[in-house]
Amino acid sequence: MTDWRDEFPGLRGRAYLNTAAGSCLGRTVAGALQRYTEEKLQGAITPTEMQAVEADCRRRMAGFIGCSASEIALLSSTTECVNAVLFGLPWTAGDNIVVTDLEFPSSIIACLHLGRRFGVDVRLVRHEGGVVTPDALSAHVDDRTRLVVLSHVSYRSGYRANLEAAADCAHAHGALVLVDASQSVGAAPLAVGAVDFIAACTRKWLLATHGLAVLYCRRDRLDAVQPIYAGWRGTVDPPAVVDTLDYALHDDARRFETGLLDYTAVYTLHAALGFLGGVGMDYIAARVLKLSGRVRAGLARLGITPLTPADSSQRAGIVSFETPHYQRIGDALAAANVHVWYKEGRVRISPHFYNTEADVADCEAALAAACAAVEA
Repeated sequence: MTDWRDEFPGLRGRAYLNTAAGSCLGRTVAGALQRYTEEKLQGAITPTEMQAVEADCRRRMAGFIGCSASEIALLSSTTECVNAVLFGLPWTAGDNIVVTDLEFPSSIIACLHLGRRFGVDVRLVRHEGGVVTPDALSAHVDDRTRLVVLSHVSYRSGYRANLEAAADCAHAHGALVLVDASQSVGAAPLAVGAVDFIAACTRKWLLATHGLAVLYCRRDRLDAVQPIYAGWRGTVDPPAVVDTLDYALHDDARRFETGLLDYTAVYTLHAALGFLGGVGMDYIAARVLKLSGRVRAGLARLGITPLTPADSSQRAGIVSFETPHYQRIGDALAAANVHVWYKEGRVRISPHFYNTEADVADCEAALAAACAAVEA
């Protein structure tokens, strides 16, 4: 196994197991930030140079998830991507949208907001033990369902959904599928072709920075969604509008973009994708599964029942468990230099490929001590 510690200085001297909240910055990505800064200090970044990095970033992203560059839009956040799809679809009062309670709150809020505006019924599928099975999802879908919204990997429980089964169910009723892949892209294989839309931020498992997200729109679904905002980036010849008072949208996913991007984030994603490509997605996915499996086994040894399934096909990099003592446990882990996420009644442990077995062992030891202290 390659030791990636030199690439990620932030891993030194601690067990950082919180990639689901945000990854450690690697030297390669930090170098891209420095490149942007140095060029900007000199006023040397021309639009042509920025556009070249952006175009190659779009190409790398498409290659990384297995689609065409024409199916990729670059937006500011996962939430913006989700809203672009939700509010771009044609809705009629009495339609319904199906969403699970394992989603990040932004997605549920956006669905509820849509329901209020257009008289759309929001059907919330409740999880059982951290899992929403294809059958549970299917029970809420009917011929008035226009969209199914679900996470590939839940930020809440770590459950990895079967996207093919979800898509088969939705498509059988004429509904489309929007996937939040923020907790899977960069950590697990993604069945891009099975679904219609994918939204994902870039600051977690993709190792990049804040301020950028990717929206995948399957080519044959492009005309199903009308952009809810319009600007020069989404149109073919922006200056011509002054004389013609007319405009034409791009015939690809760029039509969802409006104005200039955060190019620091574009530069970092470009660098991160190059680095991840060098590591290899097969290696990364296998490594993430191995480490998350070790985390889960450690919880079992401590008598803790996680929300995250044991089946490796139903998890990726997140292992989560519920406890009323989450604050005390999380604080104790932090004091032991083990960094995890602990909020909302849960403790969430999320190793990436750059973590080691020693990190997981340190976490288990610190967790054992924390649990003993809570019970004392």
